Amino acid sequence: MSGLIIPGQPHRSTIALQTRKGWDIENSQSFDTSLWEEHQLAEHKGKYPRAEFRTGAIPVFNCHGLTFASRRSGISDTRAISRILEDDHYERISREDVSAGDIILYVSGEDGDFEHSGVITDAPKPPLFVPKVWSKWGFGAEVIHFANDCPYDFSQARYYRIRS
Repeated sequence: MSGLIIPGQPHRSTIALQTRKGWDIENSQSFDTSLWEEHQLAEHKGKYPRAEFRTGAIPVFNCHGLTFASRRSGISDTRAISRILEDDHYERISREDVSAGDIILYVSGEDGDFEHSGVITDAPKPPLFVPKVWSKWGFGAEVIHFANDCPYDFSQARYYRIRS
């Protein structure tokens, strides 16, 4: 455990983070792990035995921070993801065209928000076209998993590749 949260004394900070076009991205770093997050990590390990848990809980960044901020900070405003996609010149690609290094975004069916993101590590293969993903489950662990074997809804996943 990296340290427990003491009520009334959160330990948070931010860093300078911008899109390629210079738009400031709101972000937050946390340096404490809650008991709830530790419990959730233990539950995930039991529920997803095929997933490779690369780390213990790392509260500094979340999934979007892994995908878009080089594991330096968490990005919680999902509207910022749309801005990053536009400003940093990502283009949507089909599942059949995905290769290692592309990104996956899990879209919430209810409101269309980007609820999770990750980096493709292994291209999908026929007939199922389900890639392997390196992602961060909340503020918990970094995990390598099949895109459909995680706590996020895979049914509306989208894939993106950065263009020059």
